[in-house]
Amino acid sequence: MEHPLRCNVRECRREVGQQALVTTCSHIFCVECAARHGLSGPVSDRQRKCPACRTGLQGPDDAVLANLNLNEDYKTSVLSGLSPTVIMECTGRALSFWAYQTSQEDVFQRQTVKKMTAQLKTMERKHQSAISEVIEEKETLQERFQAQILDYSDLRRKYEELGKLYKDKCRRLNQVQDLYDKVKQRVEMGQVEAAASDAVDFQLLGPGPNTTQGLCEHQQEPTYLDPQRHAGPIRVYG
Repeated sequence: MEHPLRCNVRECRREVGQQALVTTCSHIFCVECAARHGLSGPVSDRQRKCPACRTGLQGPDDAVLANLNLNEDYKTSVLSGLSPTVIMECTGRALSFWAYQTSQEDVFQRQTVKKMTAQLKTMERKHQSAISEVIEEKETLQERFQAQILDYSDLRRKYEELGKLYKDKCRRLNQVQDLYDKVKQRVEMGQVEAAASDAVDFQLLGPGPNTTQGLCEHQQEPTYLDPQRHAGPIRVYG
């Protein structure tokens, strides 16, 4: 299969169409690049160096616009009248031009493949490095997660222990409160009994010096009596 000819301007590299500019240094350029680099147009305005190899193009036929889509009539007449030697010489030069273009295209493709392979290897190394970083980060996060689970379990255990201690403290506080209420009730009952006993003695014995003095003392003292002044067991009436 024949390889298509491409413009030898490195920035272009597109396939040439039905017309192209060819040089005696075996290079070919598309019509647009030929005009852009001054290879076509009036002879006085033409650039005299090849854009690809910088070879001087001094002769009028060193750079010519060739028709690459020849019809059958032109193929019949283009070499007619020439001697076999000239025909073979033209054929040999044309084949050399084609071989050079093919070899240059092969070199270019090889360099392109080599460059792309190097880029792919670089990208693969970066990709592997990124994967390794992701795996390492994942392992680090898993370790942190496990540590947080352990911390949570420890905090939960401490919370349960504190809850149990709190319940025990509340239970003991309730017991102390109940005991305090009972003692307070017994003291108040003792005070009531002492006051009642004094009132009975006053009514039975009648007023006297001691009684009057005691009554005055009762009137001067507070209503509630000190339970320590009335020794003896405390009787609780049901």
